[in-house]
Amino acid sequence: MVVYWNMTKKLRGHGCLQSGEEPIAAVYGLGEAMLRMADAASSGLMAQASGKSGDFDGPDIYSDEFGEATQGKHTEGHAEAMVGNGVMGLTNQRLLWFKKATVVGKPGEPTATFPLDSVVEAQREGNMIRVEFADGSISGLHVPRSQKPKVFVDEVNRAAQG
Repeated sequence: MVVYWNMTKKLRGHGCLQSGEEPIAAVYGLGEAMLRMADAASSGLMAQASGKSGDFDGPDIYSDEFGEATQGKHTEGHAEAMVGNGVMGLTNQRLLWFKKATVVGKPGEPTATFPLDSVVEAQREGNMIRVEFADGSISGLHVPRSQKPKVFVDEVNRAAQG
């Protein structure tokens, strides 16, 4: 199944695609650091309005939202290359990572590529996507609903299972 929405269309015909490689799905998302800054800022504003302290521990990809699935996992390894905001693209051959500050425009060259056999699974909790790699590392993105995170996770899992 090929899913086309805005980011997937931008990946189609990209110069980084190898012979016979077809885009399946792609999403733009915010990395954990950006989420922590936003959560800290909103927490501070809410605390200031209520007259309380602004201390806040923002959510991360290792939080209890994902339960035991993330215990003992880490960001070193494959996931280390997938930091910040960017585009996660899935083709019939690879998972691609493009570091990208905004959703506007076509992604540049991928900063990391992974063969599908290095992807164990993808999970979704709300709009948060988590991808686990064979080396035990995980990476996560907060993906706006308009980017269809559930469809992307389903496609990653389908491709990873061969």
